[in-house]
Amino acid sequence: MRIANTNSLLAWLTVGLGLSALHCSGSAAGDGSAQVGASSADLSVSADSGSGGRQCARHRHRGDEHEKSTNDLYVGCRDMAGTILHYDISTSSGAVSLVDTALANAAVSNTAIDACEEFLYVAHTDTGRISTFSRDAETGTLTLEGFVDVPGAPDPTSNPATQTLEIDHTGRFLLAANYTANTVLVYAIQPNGLVGNLVASRQDGLNAHDTQLTRGDEFALVPYLGSNYIATYRFNSHDGSLTPHTPFLTEIPTPMSGPRHLALHPNASWLYSISEGAGAIDLFNFDNRRGTLSHEQTVSSLPADFTGVERSGSEIVIDDAGKFLYVSNRLDQVANGILGVYSIARHTGALTPLQFEDSRGATPRQFSLSPDGKLLVVGNQSSDNMSVFKVNDKTGRLSYVATTPVCHVPFFARMVAP
Repeated sequence: MRIANTNSLLAWLTVGLGLSALHCSGSAAGDGSAQVGASSADLSVSADSGSGGRQCARHRHRGDEHEKSTNDLYVGCRDMAGTILHYDISTSSGAVSLVDTALANAAVSNTAIDACEEFLYVAHTDTGRISTFSRDAETGTLTLEGFVDVPGAPDPTSNPATQTLEIDHTGRFLLAANYTANTVLVYAIQPNGLVGNLVASRQDGLNAHDTQLTRGDEFALVPYLGSNYIATYRFNSHDGSLTPHTPFLTEIPTPMSGPRHLALHPNASWLYSISEGAGAIDLFNFDNRRGTLSHEQTVSSLPADFTGVERSGSEIVIDDAGKFLYVSNRLDQVANGILGVYSIARHTGALTPLQFEDSRGATPRQFSLSPDGKLLVVGNQSSDNMSVFKVNDKTGRLSYVATTPVCHVPFFARMVAP
């Protein structure tokens, strides 16, 4: 996952245009764009992860997250039960309190949530499936509603090792990147929120690890870690199909870097890639009209004085305001990992390192920012714990709050405003 929360583009537009309210439109028209109505006070959207044509059960207004004293925090683990721990996390202090536990019945990998925050979709890294959980809007409790099998390749019964999920802007399609199967798959999302039929499949490199849809869903960008390039597909938001774009493949300049995850800036013109092998961040200018990537900068994801051999860059996230970028480095899975904070130059997108912070656990795989951008939670998979940090929204810097033991091998930590 690559953005602070499912409404980063909307937050960027809201701040920039002075809009005061956000609504899930319930429209599945398919253009994926934010629509400004007759009154500039309301923004009717399908959102970064759309509603799939469903009318949201409730409407969120700008500033609502500041009225709540807690957010819902979900921590998913790669244990055999597929444990997902649900916490209340204080928006002011970062203190956590366990609420309840859901079971996905198989080891989990990552997750995506729809724009209405009514459904949580969970990828499974070991068993080849995607599960759908409904989410109670009042309590935050998750209920397992069903799952679909994800085919392996070339043997459909083999483990595809699904890594990440992404919902298109219309909310009608779910994209899945599969590491072992080397595939990018697109599933239809049914009107009832459940994952439906497989509608598209591509296999154009080694170890697909992530997807990044561009503004309006015109393109889907996919890092193939083992092939050291990013593939650009035309995405059809009407039928979910993926078609290789010309130019199709963009090489990472440093050989054997291993591009892992992508983050698209809210302005939709700067794409950032974190590399697993090189421990580096690459900046590309993205031309939304031509669908082209041009490399502009490479910076280390680690401190200048780092001398270790294992780097293992993992997650990359941009705050909603588009001012700061955050990354995690897993290192050797024994030593505590490192979180990096970078400022983003306003006119060029160039990165400048601001801070490198101990993750307070080994192998910080995935992290997320809170809806208001003032907290960061990371799961440390080799330490079976999660660490909470406060985020200074003026400077971007992190300040440590606390570390809490969690289930075995935490793979994701995601916060949602209740």
